[in-house]
Amino acid sequence: MGAKFKLDPAGFREHLLNAEWMVAEMDRRAQAGYELARSIAPDAPPYGEGYVASFLITSGRDGGIHHDRAYAELVNYSPHARYVEFGSEHNEAHHVLGRAMDAM
Repeated sequence: MGAKFKLDPAGFREHLLNAEWMVAEMDRRAQAGYELARSIAPDAPPYGEGYVASFLITSGRDGGIHHDRAYAELVNYSPHARYVEFGSEHNEAHHVLGRAMDAM
């Protein structure tokens, strides 16, 4: 007869989903995405200056729908971030955050 396994949800949360090493790993991956995004991001007309300086990483232990797991997030809060990412009628899409996410 085979062995049986019973998952302890609290232990799984504490030792894997919300562990300090998991927060550090998520943050490390977001940092790698940040470096790539800054290196490929346009910071010239027609977008104006400031796009490259508008990247932000946040991380912590309250991610997910139940706020019980490690997370890291890379965002760009520039007013024209949407147009850099997806393009517009007159400007090509650069997919900066999408490409950074692939590297993460």
